[in-house]
Formats: sequence, structure tokens, C-alpha cells
Amino acid sequence: MNINFEFPLIPTRAGATALLAACLSTVIIGDAVAQSSAEPAKDGTPPDFSLSANVSLASQYRVRGLMQTNSEPAIQGGLDLSHSSGFYVGNWNSSITWLSSSAPVEMDFYGGYTKKIMGDLSVDVGAIRYYYPGSYVGSPNTTELYLGLGYGSFSFKYS
Repeated sequence: MNINFEFPLIPTRAGATALLAACLSTVIIGDAVAQSSAEPAKDGTPPDFSLSANVSLASQYRVRGLMQTNSEPAIQGGLDLSHSSGFYVGNWNSSITWLSSSAPVEMDFYGGYTKKIMGDLSVDVGAIRYYYPGSYVGSPNTTELYLGLGYGSFSFKYS
């Protein structure tokens, strides 16, 4: 499990709510991951499936340089399920404030395939759906395809 805190947090009611949600989510997701952790087989082989979770509380949320929370804190978290073959699916969510909605949240759903192709060189191909629940005059929802290349700790992704 990965827990990230970025400071300084803005002392607002939204910030206090986000902090409380982060604490509760950490306990809930941490417990779910602990219960779903697969043990290696008796012969030492790793499990075919792995589940990971992440939770973070950020001082603000920006994507591609655009502010998503109008300088307010954001609570974020997600789940990833991967298979030893390289296929994976996941969901990541963040609070947002740029849309007027009864559900001010961004929900990202993604899936793809990643594989080391030669030494430390890896490839990652997939699709991601950015979903914003609610009804809007123009739909903010969008889908992107992506291709990523990695070498060691360096990576490049084109969407």
C-alpha cells in the first residue's frame, strides 16, 4: 500500500473532510489489501494475480498543468489488479471541484498489457477512461489509448 501526503494543506472545511476520509480510506483499503494478499505457493512460485491499493491526500490536484481542485486539497485512491502474464486493470479516483455536480469526483478506469521485451526495456499499451458521474451540458468524459516505453527507472508514455 502506498500512502502519500503533500503539504502544506489548506486549513479549510474541505481539507478537514479530506483528511478524515484519507484516514478512514487508509484503514479500509489497508484491511482489504491485507485480506486479499496471495501467499506464494508451497514450491515458492509467485501468485498469478496481485492486488495493490493506494491512497493519498494532496494539497491540490493538477493534471497536465490544469488545476482540478481550485487550490483545495484532494483525496485520491485506487486499486490495481495485475496478472503474471502482464495484463492489468485498475481504477483510480480523485475529488475535484471544477465541475458543478452532485458527485464531484473523477473516476479513471484503465486496462492494458505490460511486458519486459529485452533486458530493462519494457512496453506498456492500454486504454484509460476518465469518467465524471452526473449530467452535464457537454460531457467531460473521455477515453484515451496509450503506449509507454520504459528503461530501468525511466519511462515515456504517449496518450
